[in-house]
Amino acid sequence: MSGRLRVVIATTAGPSTVRRITAEDPALRSVVCLAGTATALPISGDYDAFVRRPTGVVERDTGQRVYRVDVDRPIDDGRSWQLGFYLAHRLKLADRLAEDDAPAEGIVWATGTVDSDLKVGPVARVVDKARRSAALLATGPPVLAVAAVEHADDLPAGAAPLAVRSVDEALAHLGLVAPVVRGPVDWGRAGRGGGVLGVALLLGGAAIVWGLWQTPRSQPATEMPPAAGQLAAGQPAAPSAGSVPVFAPARVSFDVLESRPVGDACGPADVADPGPQGPREVCAVAFRATNAGERPVRIWLYGAVQGGVREYASRRRHTELAVGILAPGEAAEVRVQPPDWVRRSIDVRGLLVLADGDRPQVAQAFGAIDLLSSAEIDALVDGLHDQDVEVREILHRVIPAR
Repeated sequence: MSGRLRVVIATTAGPSTVRRITAEDPALRSVVCLAGTATALPISGDYDAFVRRPTGVVERDTGQRVYRVDVDRPIDDGRSWQLGFYLAHRLKLADRLAEDDAPAEGIVWATGTVDSDLKVGPVARVVDKARRSAALLATGPPVLAVAAVEHADDLPAGAAPLAVRSVDEALAHLGLVAPVVRGPVDWGRAGRGGGVLGVALLLGGAAIVWGLWQTPRSQPATEMPPAAGQLAAGQPAAPSAGSVPVFAPARVSFDVLESRPVGDACGPADVADPGPQGPREVCAVAFRATNAGERPVRIWLYGAVQGGVREYASRRRHTELAVGILAPGEAAEVRVQPPDWVRRSIDVRGLLVLADGDRPQVAQAFGAIDLLSSAEIDALVDGLHDQDVEVREILHRVIPAR
């Protein structure tokens, strides 16, 4: 299969198309978003581990440490996205990935896991995923269906089947056999794309946070308001003549939502019950900021499970951070998963900071927030109240059903 190709991730909820892959600043974490929005998907933590060394394979085989992937349908759980994402990154590296609405000569439909040796593993419910993709297969360019050899008989009718033991077999079929680029991306030339949702992890440790209170407060940067519907990286830019951004934090709402299991998956987020919180099945808690104002606002939005379980955050998706500019009418959301092995009440904390421009010291503090204990985060919040920003918190208790 040759030419420019579109990549589709097969899920039990329907096919999810990779709309765009963007190289990001290595100081951030990789993230998966709904296309063009500030919504980070629950697999973002696992995707970051799949990309970066030493756990990941994408950085090793592309030379780039951090990416943002935009998809057009949520991917909430599991690891079956790994094969499609890996192939999409290799197509991107070869300048053969059909992004956004660019024409494509073919579609790569993929499901499967990828290990550190690039072996492709089987996944669950491939027949259901194929059935959900019937409409995709009925129209458009030819489809190549790629999965592990265990699923040779499960691939969708109407597609050219390709059952593989390793990604090398798929790459050869796609004509992607050129040497892998292993050097770093040149940020002087690499494009950062459109909206950027940063999940920052700076390695300066807690000293960065304490430095926030010891250095002079910086002047807010004046920024050009982005177009509605975009969450942009927010590089400082001179405003047009006579334009003065209006800081309207009261027009930004801050809500907590809960997701409950739906079969084997974690269902969509819904507004949490404000009444007495008793035992219930909750697989994820989300914190959402929505800008109902007329001007953009810079946000730092953080969610984390409180208590001792935070020590597992780096590999169990118990924290999430969203940073950027929230345009009018736009919403940003972070979603964290309480550990399913805990049988006592669990507190989940949401923290939202709003400002009318860039605050480098606040950004540094949030960059190190995953390294802090709950008590140190309390001290950070106390210090933020002394800054020229608005700070909001939500503490939400979940009592797992026994």
